[in-house]
Amino acid sequence: KDIIKKVFDFMFGYGQLQKYIDDEDISDIDGTAYNCFSIKRSGVRQKVNIDIGSERYFDTYCKLVAIRNNGILNENDNHCRVTDEKNRLRINLSVR
Repeated sequence: KDIIKKVFDFMFGYGQLQKYIDDEDISDIDGTAYNCFSIKRSGVRQKVNIDIGSERYFDTYCKLVAIRNNGILNENDNHCRVTDEKNRLRINLSVR
């Protein structure tokens, strides 16, 4: 069942971030690099163990999140702000 959930989270959700998105005690999720993430749970910021794999995969992940939420993120438009109303998210993305 765990592998099936991971596949569904990747295909239809936010992958490794999905469990934090589903947690109502978490108000913020920040990722500044492929292996540098933090959350704010009940008002307290803490690091979390998320590793997207590489900067290249992280860049692709950010672009995918933008596309899934009707945004554009590319070399010409390197910052994107989108909303996912279903998950109650405001998402800010940027790439180099």
